[in-house]
Amino acid sequence: MQQIRIGFSRPTSWFAPFSWIIRLVQWTPYSHVYVSFYSSKYERRLVYQASSLFVNFFGPKTFVKKELVVREFSLSISDETYKKFMQFAIDEAGDPYDILSIIGIGVVLLMGLFGKKISNPFGKRAGTFFCSKLVGDILIEIIGAHIAGDINTMLPKDIYNYLDSAQRES
Repeated sequence: MQQIRIGFSRPTSWFAPFSWIIRLVQWTPYSHVYVSFYSSKYERRLVYQASSLFVNFFGPKTFVKKELVVREFSLSISDETYKKFMQFAIDEAGDPYDILSIIGIGVVLLMGLFGKKISNPFGKRAGTFFCSKLVGDILIEIIGAHIAGDINTMLPKDIYNYLDSAQRES
């Protein structure tokens, strides 16, 4: 068995307008979601995320300089699932951050204020990720989680609520 952590954070910098907007829309103390795991081979903890305009790995020293961790959920996964996660993480590292889908989420939320339910007009772009789409893909496609909603409009709060509920049930 292997352990991974799904974490929620916000920037350490006060000037982070994008983060403020996300936290205001979600009404949460966090604006970002990531996966943290320990590599026994390299004896290092790594953070895997979609940020800084691409999918990347950070060491914890660099990560905590940029992000304030709000909460982490630990998940136990089989060695085979861990291998699939690592293969996915390596294969997708360097993929671009999906700025268009973020704009699309804004459109979806805006239309929702007027009672209109629409799909993300810029979603379903293969090979591009934003933080919650990346972590949602890992949870749904690799770990087998059943998270309600469209991955292309998933916000960090959707993943948080799923993990919090799953933890309370177990």
